[in-house]
Amino acid sequence: PFKSARWAKPISSTRAPGASASKAAPDAALYAALEAWAESRLRADRELELIVLGHTHRPHIREVTSGQWYVNSGDWVLHRSYVTLAIGKEPVLSEWNGVAG
Repeated sequence: PFKSARWAKPISSTRAPGASASKAAPDAALYAALEAWAESRLRADRELELIVLGHTHRPHIREVTSGQWYVNSGDWVLHRSYVTLAIGKEPVLSEWNGVAG
């Protein structure tokens, strides 16, 4: 994980809170648009169980309707967030705490 972060940080637009950056992270309007798109797709197709998006740097999980989930995995560089999926179970959004196993 640390090697990945070392390679990703120079090219990523992710910045620590309060840090200045030439490239701004996606804003609230983009988050809202992506979530609205995912919600509309889930409502339009009851066979869909899950829509997973990422790279918005904002981890989020929400059950849109019973058994239908919108998940945004966030990012690895700032939040170290990830999603665990298992057949027949709800998705789980987690943050890596630096401890393996």
